[in-house]
Amino acid sequence: MSNARDIANAGYRLAAFVRFNGAFDASSNSNQFILGAGIHSAFNVSYVVDQTTGQYRIYFATPFENDQYSAVISHIPDVIVTGTPYATSRFSFLKAYNAEWLEVASGYQDSANNGYLDYDISVAIFN
Repeated sequence: MSNARDIANAGYRLAAFVRFNGAFDASSNSNQFILGAGIHSAFNVSYVVDQTTGQYRIYFATPFENDQYSAVISHIPDVIVTGTPYATSRFSFLKAYNAEWLEVASGYQDSANNGYLDYDISVAIFN
């Protein structure tokens, strides 16, 4: 498969996506990000829970038949937002998943190992 048409013809499709602000303060909303309050845009995602600093659980509006899906995670680091290039280690990765939710971690550290949140995290699920 070398292009989007080949992938589409093979039957793979976008099953869910979400774009949210990892630095949003969700404490007043039971640590949940919802559309308009932390979530910028979404498809087949009902909400995102802030598990702990830089770790999020994304709940699907309609669960999948199984956990055989692929997730693509991206983030815009704070250096783009603030213009301060102090991050030395950036990361985004899938932590755990099942047919109803998946957990991702995203953020970065400076040279003193201080952790920072990303402002713009995007996750796309293909099934």
